[in-house]
Amino acid sequence: MLEFAKPQWRLISIGVFCLCISTGVNLGIPWVIGRIIDFFAPGSEQTLLFGLPVEYATAALAVVLLIGAAANSGRSVALRLSGQRTAALIRNRTYGKYLSLPPSHIETAGVGDALSRLGQDTSIVGQSLSENLGEGLKAILGAAAGIGAMWLISPTLTLVMLFVIPPISIGSFFYGRFIRTLSLKTQEAMGGMSKLAEERLSAHRTVTASNTQPAERGLFAGKVDSVYQLQKKETFANGVFQGGNEVAGDFAMIGLLLYGGVLVKRGEISVGDMTALFIYVNWIEWSLNSEL
Repeated sequence: MLEFAKPQWRLISIGVFCLCISTGVNLGIPWVIGRIIDFFAPGSEQTLLFGLPVEYATAALAVVLLIGAAANSGRSVALRLSGQRTAALIRNRTYGKYLSLPPSHIETAGVGDALSRLGQDTSIVGQSLSENLGEGLKAILGAAAGIGAMWLISPTLTLVMLFVIPPISIGSFFYGRFIRTLSLKTQEAMGGMSKLAEERLSAHRTVTASNTQPAERGLFAGKVDSVYQLQKKETFANGVFQGGNEVAGDFAMIGLLLYGGVLVKRGEISVGDMTALFIYVNWIEWSLNSEL
């Protein structure tokens, strides 16, 4: 039997270490793409790529990418194992706790409650530790490192990006919360509708004997209409959100592209630099949306 008593800090530490390596490799890719573009650009007089002949530079890049892939796999395995081992620990302790309780508690709460906590609830805890923790750390590291990399290439364009992208992401966050609230209300309304149907159909003989079918149909129709009205409101809200978010992102990217083109014409940055910057912008936007 595996030992689950100790906290899974070792696995989590390994996962975070691998995450830092994989994130560093991923964040270096836009810079590499920019350098390759500048190397092969018309009129370029460069003979070395990253200070090496092209063949050696390609081999070195392949090795770095393989290291990043191995680190990404290690991060996934370590964090998933930590989540699974923690879930196993919780299951063992919860089961022992239930066994120590008086039989009346199980009879009152029901066996289904215990099975739900041993199964679904502990799985949620393990998933939160393995997936949510990893993605959250990746998003934070990605946003911070992406902004730092952009600042090294062009502080001016980075400041412009910070005045454009974060407000859009924050607006999306609050509007997304509004949509999630509508979705929750819709689910509650559907639950009320299902509960009413279950109660009335369970008492079908009584409803038939009292001849109240028309009233029951009207009552259920009212529940159905409430669900439909909430669904319609949620549908329109989703449509506005998708359209508004898309057009805001397009305006932001076009504005940044125009300003970046001005910097290229001034000779402040190269075409490769601008390409790398826009890849970083997409990375940061994804990171902000993930964090929010």
